[in-house]
Amino acid sequence: MLEGGAAFPGLGARGARGPDGRACYSVPLNIAEGSARKGSKEYRRFLDTAKGSLAELETIIDLSHDLGYMDDVTHSRLTDVATETGKTLYGLLRKISEAARRSS
Repeated sequence: MLEGGAAFPGLGARGARGPDGRACYSVPLNIAEGSARKGSKEYRRFLDTAKGSLAELETIIDLSHDLGYMDDVTHSRLTDVATETGKTLYGLLRKISEAARRSS
């Protein structure tokens, strides 16, 4: 996803230090960190953070496109990736939430 932000002035040029890089890496890193934690409730908290980071990425993708820094093809491709990631994350959140309710 970083490639799409590279065209956005001041974002992609800073790589992982910019908001697009942090949000992009935050999604999988929060999923990984949460899975290493003890208990479903803690895992759920990290998945919620990943969901928020994904929303940030979707906003960056849309802003980049709307402001003319991203072409239609790249926007469509990145939007599709974000949508599929969101569906997968939602399914994982649902499964972990059910496990957390059972353990309460």
